[in-house]
Amino acid sequence: MSFTEAQFRTFFATQRGKALLPKDLYLSLIQQRSYATTWLLKGREKDLMAEMGGPNFIMSLSAGYGVAGGAINPGQKRSPNISSDQRNRVLAPRFYESHVGWTEQEIMLAQGADAEAIVRYADVVEGNRLLKCLDTIEDVWFKRPDSSLMENPDPASNTAPLAYSIPAILTESANGLPPAYTTATGPVWNAATVGGYDPTLLPDDKPQRATYDSAAWNNEETGILPAFDLMLENMTYEPFSLAAKAVKPSDMSTVTVFTNTDGRVKLTSLYRGKQDMWEDPNDANQGMPKIGGASIVKISKLDKEYLDQNNGGPGGAAQYTEQPYPKDKPRFFFWNNAFGGPRFKGSKNDLFKAKAPKDGGIEYPDTTVVYTRFIMQLVWSLRNRHGIVCPQ
Repeated sequence: MSFTEAQFRTFFATQRGKALLPKDLYLSLIQQRSYATTWLLKGREKDLMAEMGGPNFIMSLSAGYGVAGGAINPGQKRSPNISSDQRNRVLAPRFYESHVGWTEQEIMLAQGADAEAIVRYADVVEGNRLLKCLDTIEDVWFKRPDSSLMENPDPASNTAPLAYSIPAILTESANGLPPAYTTATGPVWNAATVGGYDPTLLPDDKPQRATYDSAAWNNEETGILPAFDLMLENMTYEPFSLAAKAVKPSDMSTVTVFTNTDGRVKLTSLYRGKQDMWEDPNDANQGMPKIGGASIVKISKLDKEYLDQNNGGPGGAAQYTEQPYPKDKPRFFFWNNAFGGPRFKGSKNDLFKAKAPKDGGIEYPDTTVVYTRFIMQLVWSLRNRHGIVCPQ
């Protein structure tokens, strides 16, 4: 079958997504072994993923209500403290795009003798387009925090602002802020807030935190497993039945634990030493360690991103060391999907819909590019419904 580049462009614009080939066609295109995006969207209805209207993403939260009552004598004078404990986290949207393209020469080489030749090639291009969308989104979740791009971007800057990353939200430091310094370039989190709130003024807006002794990570009292036990306790909420509408219960069924290869290998080793006592006996996979029903997932980016930190900054402040997490010092990010996750602007039926193919104009007459654009942010309510296990 013979077709021109213009015919292919029209076909792709009208027929993409109507695949005739099996799904395993795209396996060779996948660049990573595991995607955090898959887990961050798990159990989240499309209504929670996409929204219409309004310039910002708004998450409702209430915290620090204190005690507003006590014993009384009938008829006594009261001095009520009337204040609103309702707060909203307002997060600005971030703009992303990915693209895929082809040349006229590629189309000429893709000619085939049968009528499905054009379909096969369009299917490959569409699969590549969707994977590039996924890779673009995946790159967001574990970026090193930078307040000038996430918290307080400069509107006059030519550098595009970034969505929040999980390490910006689930912080290792007891003060609830990402490291202010790095050994290479100076300040990286030059802000007293995360997501618009100062954690010193709103104590509930800090992640749950448990530490372990990296020199004895397998110790039964100071190692990784005792830290996991503490995190399991801290992240489980069971409100009084009369307050069920005011306080959302929380267990580990909506939690995913993200770590690097070293963390996953160490946990697997520890679990085997305990006869896999923490694995789910009903899980047919039996190869993924769990804690309280939460899967522990290895993420490739955590092997590469320069997220390691110590207290070597000015005055003992936290600083990045300009290297990935070293051996024997893995981190474990406990993310609760019931209290946050990816959020997109637009119709839930139009997420990741491709724009019309565009030709390269007079400078690139033999090239066609297809863009996919999306508006997104990583949103969350109170950070105390999430947590991190890290070295002391």
